Amino acid sequence: MPFPWKSPARPRSDPPRSWDSSCATSCGRTNHDNIHVRGYKEKGNINAPMELAIQNQVDRFALAIDAIDRGPSLKLRGSHAREALMNQQIDCRHYAYEEGIDLPEIVNWKWPP
Repeated sequence: MPFPWKSPARPRSDPPRSWDSSCATSCGRTNHDNIHVRGYKEKGNINAPMELAIQNQVDRFALAIDAIDRGPSLKLRGSHAREALMNQQIDCRHYAYEEGIDLPEIVNWKWPP
């Protein structure tokens, strides 16, 4: 059986029903009291921007670590730099946890002129 969104019976612009937003499913319909929409559930944490980047592994340190890990010639030569980068990540997370903001050196960093 083909996927419902690839079926010729459905217009191409319609996403599958499981992807419909609440508005797409309820606009123009009655009984809105029967619809309950839930969003992303937060654990109550308020994270600093750099802390979120580290958590998602898209920060400058993680990218440099990834380059070291993927470069065959850098694995041995870059081990000290990799360790220093990991320590910087730990420092950023610790400071954000203690102070609630990113390190001043991260916040005030500017690209060299």
